Amino acid sequence: MESKISNSVIALVLHKQDLVSTNVTELKDRQLSQNFQAILLKNKSLWNHDLREEGSTLLAVLDDFTNLSVDKQRLNARKLAAKVVADLYASKTKEVQVVLSDLMTEEVVAAFLNSFILANYRYSIKSTNESGLTPDQPNYHRKIHNYTFSYKGETELRSNSTFNYWITLAEAVLIARTAGNTRGSVANPEYMEKETRKVLEQFKDSPVTLKVIKGQELVDQGMNLFYNVGKGALSEPRFIVVEYRGDQTQDQFHIAYVGKGITFDTGGINLKGSGSIEDMYWDKGGACSILGALQGTLQLQIKMNVIFAFAYAENSIGNASFLPCDILTSMKGLTVEIGNTDAEGRLVLADSFTYVQQNYKPQKMIDLATLTGAIRVALGQQHGGLFTNDEAFGNEFRLTGNEVFEENWWMPITDEAREIMKGTVSDLSNYKSHPYGGAVKAAAFLEYFVEKDTKWIHLDIAGVSATFGGNVKPPHCEGFNGFGAQSLIHYLAQQKIE
Repeated sequence: MESKISNSVIALVLHKQDLVSTNVTELKDRQLSQNFQAILLKNKSLWNHDLREEGSTLLAVLDDFTNLSVDKQRLNARKLAAKVVADLYASKTKEVQVVLSDLMTEEVVAAFLNSFILANYRYSIKSTNESGLTPDQPNYHRKIHNYTFSYKGETELRSNSTFNYWITLAEAVLIARTAGNTRGSVANPEYMEKETRKVLEQFKDSPVTLKVIKGQELVDQGMNLFYNVGKGALSEPRFIVVEYRGDQTQDQFHIAYVGKGITFDTGGINLKGSGSIEDMYWDKGGACSILGALQGTLQLQIKMNVIFAFAYAENSIGNASFLPCDILTSMKGLTVEIGNTDAEGRLVLADSFTYVQQNYKPQKMIDLATLTGAIRVALGQQHGGLFTNDEAFGNEFRLTGNEVFEENWWMPITDEAREIMKGTVSDLSNYKSHPYGGAVKAAAFLEYFVEKDTKWIHLDIAGVSATFGGNVKPPHCEGFNGFGAQSLIHYLAQQKIE
């Protein structure tokens, strides 16, 4: 291990065996006392201001991995990276070189890099920000504005494909986080369209086609459920579709990602109350995670054909807002009575499903949505709810998510819920006052808009995708955390198309 920067803080990420090694340059001939080693092993990190005359050194140590599984090693590295960031930030560090032990494997280093970047994010717009950047620039939200990594004497770690992959995953999450946490008066549907175009602008040579259907054009397409949700807002609702052809040897689209993008959810005429309405700027979270996944897919040039679909609307109140008990005709032709205007996410998704399936016929489809508060009651804030019509597909994606520390839990779609969501004066109702199983009923409603040949996963991320106050566990951040973006990219990267 050898550092090349002398005028900033150095963070040495040591393996337990490094503590007794004479090969660690930064420790020179001053091996740490047994007492200091014992304290370091207990606390995982400690400052040592005596190792270098010209600066401070943060020592962090990973336990001996000999008897641990690879997954456990990666998890430990993830936790340690978050602790290192917290220690550096608490000391008001502005610049750091992170030197990683040669004894760490590439898999463990990759997990550390990914977690460090994620833990270093904080959405905050303050006049005291000293970065010199503007809030629309990605690095503005860094806690530590300048950092470099060193491993086995190398500092250009992105030249290593494994490290580049895990760094790219983290950067995709940051895109999702910033979009998701941008407040509703700024991040309206028009703004989100611009953000999508900004991502595509970075990859001008990529095989992509952009389509935007907005306002009256939604009605012209028969997407009446979608249009009605957003027609009361000043910024027109819009359906954005990015066609990505990473495998130009095939015409078939392998998969479609569809994101709920309610840029602010007042609840509509069924207005949300105080305590429920304030943070509804992140009700666009599903679409924001898919935006991050789009960036990562383009960056990695994944060889699959993918549809990225974004359903943006502001569920606002105005003289044009849709009303309770309205009966609307969906693009599929099914009629839907509006049992509650605050059950709007399923409406924009329903028409989005139909458009995507009719026009692109993907083999598989995954939707990501902050759909129900009920999923938080059912699963808490550590797991997304996974509903599917194909068990093998669902299990494959669930295991993929585990590999990137995004865990989902199986949820059922019951015959009872399917029956409840049927209408009395219409084919379906978007909401029934039946008090239990709200997440299951929402999934059952969506299922009516999935064609029989489409393998489908519905991820309800309303519980896991945003955390506040004492519930935040780094590398997650306060507010919307970008849950799902890494899983979506990782799933594509793991596929082998025949």
